[in-house]
Amino acid sequence: MKHAHRTLALIFTVAVCLMASPMASRADTTIYNNFAPGLDFNHGYGFDYWRVETAPGDMAAMPFTPGGNYNLTQIIIALGNLDGDQSVIVTLNADSGGLPGSVLETWDALPYDWWNPYVGNYYTPETLVSSPGIVLHAGQQYWVTASGDPSVLTDAVWNLNSTGDSGLVATAGPYRGWSTTTYTRGAYEVLGTPAGATTPEPATLLLLGTGIAGVLARRRK
Repeated sequence: MKHAHRTLALIFTVAVCLMASPMASRADTTIYNNFAPGLDFNHGYGFDYWRVETAPGDMAAMPFTPGGNYNLTQIIIALGNLDGDQSVIVTLNADSGGLPGSVLETWDALPYDWWNPYVGNYYTPETLVSSPGIVLHAGQQYWVTASGDPSVLTDAVWNLNSTGDSGLVATAGPYRGWSTTTYTRGAYEVLGTPAGATTPEPATLLLLGTGIAGVLARRRK
């Protein structure tokens, strides 16, 4: 009986260790981030997004290049209200010759009936959750793009970062295509999990632990 108790204790211990091991971890990894600690940013300046009458909205896009293959989980972006309706459309775009290309995912970041406090005040950046299946590939450039919602009048802003991050930025206007410049980037963070990383189910962990414990018990005999 004592031997059985020791075996069960060993099984439990192995299973717990496996569940706590890095193999079972699904914590998000930061792929790109220019927020200051505490998701802080430049509260006074940013890229203005507006749309008037029937013209499409202004657009700005910030690039990032993953250092590995990741499943995109979320994008955090500092979007605030300037005046009027504040609906902003955020997209994840593939790269096309150094400019934003095909749209991979779309979010209505500031819905028509909701708004962040006016620029100049502190507000909580928007967290945009990604749908499963968006894989970011190592060494490939992607773009986070924000624009005024073409269906409503918009006056909102993508606040700049306060960490000194500057580099390639793409902008487009109501009647002009994308062009690039070097400028302070909007504040944003891209997060994901390593592509191919999976969390073993509890039953799988228990079976694995039982097998290991069985081998150890036989060796002890």
